[in-house]
Amino acid sequence: MAPTTVDAGRSSYIIEAKVDWIEGGVIKKSGAVKTFYIPVRPKLNRYQVTMFDITNTQVARNGTAGQSGSVYVGQKVYRQFLFTSSSTWTSSNNFGVGKNGSADFYIMNTGINSSSSVTLNAPDDPFTVPNTTSLPYDLITSWSSDSTRVREVSTISIPVIKADVELKQIRLIDAATGSYVTGTKCQSKEDRGAFQMLTAAEAKKKGRAVKLRPDWEENKRQYMYLLVLLKFQSHPDLGEQLLSTGDAELVEGNDWHDNYWGDCDCPRCQNLEGQNHLGKILMRVRGNLRAEKHTELRVPLPDGTTLSAWANRTDEYPSVSISLIRQDGTEEQICFAEYNHSKPEGKELHIGAFMEGREDPVYYDSFR
Repeated sequence: MAPTTVDAGRSSYIIEAKVDWIEGGVIKKSGAVKTFYIPVRPKLNRYQVTMFDITNTQVARNGTAGQSGSVYVGQKVYRQFLFTSSSTWTSSNNFGVGKNGSADFYIMNTGINSSSSVTLNAPDDPFTVPNTTSLPYDLITSWSSDSTRVREVSTISIPVIKADVELKQIRLIDAATGSYVTGTKCQSKEDRGAFQMLTAAEAKKKGRAVKLRPDWEENKRQYMYLLVLLKFQSHPDLGEQLLSTGDAELVEGNDWHDNYWGDCDCPRCQNLEGQNHLGKILMRVRGNLRAEKHTELRVPLPDGTTLSAWANRTDEYPSVSISLIRQDGTEEQICFAEYNHSKPEGKELHIGAFMEGREDPVYYDSFR
């Protein structure tokens, strides 16, 4: 019997066999027919590992299609793992990713064929690249109907490099002069350098004795704004506290007679109205933080209307909503998806839709 080549579309063979009593070429008695089902093992490819930076730009990949790029120590990345099949028929398989042959995360009983691949995304990303030379990952596959005997593992590594510059300290630099913001009120470079390692209280005390640069008075509010913005952007917990004030007026109250940055309420200043520049800066920064949490995308439509999508990144109700903006500027909400913390566990993600001409025009229910 000549050997048979298993084609990509073959998922199984059915073979019938029987034993007959034959004498002189004549069948004297026919035996019972037995049917044998022989499954064809699917051809699975543990294809590729890909990494993306926080802007969703691909920075590195390795696998069957070749290696490209690298990641650096300390970088935050999103990891993606691709599995493909050479079989045209759909088979049910288990897919996992891990190290040393053991899966850290996986999906079970998932269909795959030559036109439908399987992608796994690491559940705990963004992942911070550790101080190492490479990131090896075991891509694991097994046939759901015979997971023990047909288990296969391929190790794919992403190269890691060390950054040329190690970040030790963040400092603001004046674009016009090239000097650090810390100590920028000073006229001389020597005085500026003396401020670099001082605490806030020490810098304030020392600042009273230095010779001011000529343009300090006209620029000091902008420097204060930049420093306050950096403070709240670098400390999300403080940013949330600032946002929690809503639209309330913020006043830098004090009792040390500072009526420029704040509004002193001591008996001597009670009849004076402070300029409250720090309070105004805090409200300006609050507006910046609020804008960062609410992002709008607009898509013009051929009929002159516009689709508007809003992303709301607040911790209370993170959501995305879609509205229709008509030619006259009026806006009509279409649908939204939000994470509702008050709902039962596993049912927090809700979707809503606004439908005209119905008895109940608002649909709102759990996505799952």
